[in-house]
Amino acid sequence: MSNIRKEGLKKYVLLLSIVAISILHFSGLHGSIGLHGIHRELFFIPILLASFWFGLKPGVVVSIVVSAIFIAGIYVDGSHMPAALTIAQIAIFIFVACMLGWLSDHQRRKNEELVEAEKLSILGQTAGVLSWEIKDSVRAIKNLFERGNGLTESQLNKDFTDELDAVDALAQSMTEYVAKESLNITTVDLNDAVKDMVDRYHAHFKERGLHLEVSNDASGCPTKVDPSAISWVLAKLLDNAMDVSKKGNSVFISTSRHGSHCTLEVEDQGVGIAEEHVKKLFTPFFSTKPGGSGISLAACKKTLREIGGDIRVKSVIGSGTSFTIEIPRQSDL
Repeated sequence: MSNIRKEGLKKYVLLLSIVAISILHFSGLHGSIGLHGIHRELFFIPILLASFWFGLKPGVVVSIVVSAIFIAGIYVDGSHMPAALTIAQIAIFIFVACMLGWLSDHQRRKNEELVEAEKLSILGQTAGVLSWEIKDSVRAIKNLFERGNGLTESQLNKDFTDELDAVDALAQSMTEYVAKESLNITTVDLNDAVKDMVDRYHAHFKERGLHLEVSNDASGCPTKVDPSAISWVLAKLLDNAMDVSKKGNSVFISTSRHGSHCTLEVEDQGVGIAEEHVKKLFTPFFSTKPGGSGISLAACKKTLREIGGDIRVKSVIGSGTSFTIEIPRQSDL
């Protein structure tokens, strides 16, 4: 059974349970007060189902609907429960929905992260093997090409070598996706990492007529990371920002410190990314750029996850895109 059909069946069962219990509740209105107690317990069934199956928000919505039905039945019956008891019952319905819904959402996210981590691990191993095979093949083809004195037409020579270089670049991108055997975790101030990268990229931005504006946290941003890893991620984000920026645009870099983490944001003034593409940006081999490998951003996320951090993206069509990195902060600094 497909996931869509399963979701549809769950919604049908949920609706059916609410309707059935409501009918039972209203049909027994003139019974003893004990019946109301039984109905009250039965109303927990759709609340539990909604919270467990669909999470926090749907669970709370169902708890409110159930509360309205339960109260309507009591007042139609004329038994008039004390207001304090009525409010307490509503609070219990909503509290149960909130607790179970939150736990369900939390567990669902954990499961998704585990599945994603397993997929990325397998993909990383595969990418490592393929990249070496591709690089070996490219090297062999280049050797044959040079030994044969190239092709007869000079333009074909250039086209051929350009294509080989493109394949070689793809293989290099795939090797970047392979996890490091060991990480050199140490204390790094994000401000220093940004300064080093700005010094390195200043000339590149100037050549393209772009402006690089930096706003660092004045109190510093000490983090526990692998210096080479964070530098590599920042370099990829700056490369990406340059690729989507037009002459005269600015790229903004900022750092800030928070309770348990520090953030680093890279924002461009490019064309932005369509909403349906934003969710796929960190998927390996997905790219919105013509000729893009779709590896760099996926590798950035994987690298940050390996050092305990993460990355998120926000984009508005016509306004630009911002990438925000979160990294564990050095707690004693």
